[in-house]
Amino acid sequence: MTKIIVDPLGNSIAIPLQLLDVNEELFQSKDVYDNFTAIIEKPAMLFKMQNGTVELYYLRAIGWNKTVLLGVHKRDGHYEAFNFELDPTSERLQELHLKGERLI
Repeated sequence: MTKIIVDPLGNSIAIPLQLLDVNEELFQSKDVYDNFTAIIEKPAMLFKMQNGTVELYYLRAIGWNKTVLLGVHKRDGHYEAFNFELDPTSERLQELHLKGERLI
């Protein structure tokens, strides 16, 4: 099972069941006020990387002191979420700034 979410650029993103299960566990904390849907629909930053395939990375705060970086890649003509990082390091964000293209 997947959930389809549309980002601000009009891309349809499929969220697989495995990430939706994590979504349920992660977002039960009382200091978390957003979920994967909000990360894709209203990202604070959006980066595009091209490493043979197109990858998009959505960054958003989900609580007072938590951020999530959600990675999606283009597969068979559509985008699919494949990874997320809770509280990505400054080195990881620097890598996206230096090697990728910031879209938002």
